[in-house]
Amino acid sequence: MRVIFPVGAGGVQPELAELGTSEAEQEAYEKVAALSGNEFAGYRLGKIIFNGEHSVVFRAEDAEAGTPVAVKVLKPLEDLSVEDQNRFIRGAKHSATLRHPNFVRVFKGGRTEGWYFVAMEYVEGKNLEDVVEARGGPLSVPMAIKIIRQVLEALQYAYEQDIVFRAVRPDNVIVCKGLKVKLTDFDLVKPLTGRRDAQVTRVMDGSIQVDPQFAAPELIAYPVVADQKADIFGAGATLYYMLCAQAPFGSHLPADKASSAFDRLFQEPRELNPEVPEGVCAVIARSMSDYERYSSPGEMAEALEEAVAASGR
Repeated sequence: MRVIFPVGAGGVQPELAELGTSEAEQEAYEKVAALSGNEFAGYRLGKIIFNGEHSVVFRAEDAEAGTPVAVKVLKPLEDLSVEDQNRFIRGAKHSATLRHPNFVRVFKGGRTEGWYFVAMEYVEGKNLEDVVEARGGPLSVPMAIKIIRQVLEALQYAYEQDIVFRAVRPDNVIVCKGLKVKLTDFDLVKPLTGRRDAQVTRVMDGSIQVDPQFAAPELIAYPVVADQKADIFGAGATLYYMLCAQAPFGSHLPADKASSAFDRLFQEPRELNPEVPEGVCAVIARSMSDYERYSSPGEMAEALEEAVAASGR
């Protein structure tokens, strides 16, 4: 996913035009940015803390309680369809049911004054991309394992609620003080196929956009059928990124051949980082296998525990 810019602690924002954005994108951003300082859907919007391709996130506070929250507002982009807007709201609806310490808590979402928004827990931390970039290389094996364990615990919980996340990648994993992990970005959350309300989302899944650097092949080629195994793939790709300081795959696929996602190959982790135990490499390989992938996040977590124990880490 293309991110236009993150805003640092000081709130200094670069000019969008300097970053190669189009006039339409800049205009859409400026319309959302103008909401800063206003009361919006029961929240007082403060400074912008993140500007992404399709949305802007404000630090805000509850107008009644005064507690800090984050409010994500969808940009009024011309290429966003009604399906995209509805998916955004449905993702918020399903995410609001996820009550786990490793998920950012979603309070509410909807449409107000023509704007689509989600209000969620405000979290102090950095996403994994920033953490790895700041380090200038791979994370240590113990640090990476501690982070991915929490990701898998969150995904297992979601699986038990019949929910698939579909956006497990480093920029959606926030690392807080004490290596506490929070998964965020709920735009693609949906119920698993067996749930009664799953059929509602089927017609909306043909146009979803995912990051081919980390996404499971079926999530790229056949998103309607993607289940919890897509999240397992994302967890494996995220672990790979932490241990190798690079994504397992490239950022582009042939536009007319989405099925080529099944032909992607990744470099052996130990070739990039000899510190990675062979057993952990095996877990990563199976988590990103097309045909032998783990059946649940919990199963992957168990295999990872065994691999770590065998390595003496």
